[in-house]
Amino acid sequence: MAPNLLHTGGMTFTLRHRAQAILHSAGWDLAPPPVIWSPRMARRAGLFVVEKDSRGKWHPEIRLWIPLLRRRDWPWPQQVCGMNCHALEEVQQRILEHELIHYKLCSV
Repeated sequence: MAPNLLHTGGMTFTLRHRAQAILHSAGWDLAPPPVIWSPRMARRAGLFVVEKDSRGKWHPEIRLWIPLLRRRDWPWPQQVCGMNCHALEEVQQRILEHELIHYKLCSV
């Protein structure tokens, strides 16, 4: 399975689809930013960044750290963003929700 695909109830969702669903359920009329897996981050599971391209245009992006968020040897439950998570998908969901809050605050 590709690292940016998630399986839920027989359906396959990209991280961007999940981000769109989170934004929609929160009542925020925003298109989701790109969500990518990063192999090089350290000390954080997710990161919201806004970077300027060579033409001077700003681009938001959410980066999720592959080694931490794909780790399967944790003792469960794990506390993430103040909530007890019992599965890896819940951990990914909480981190994505957290980074999308930063995105929403940046777009106001």
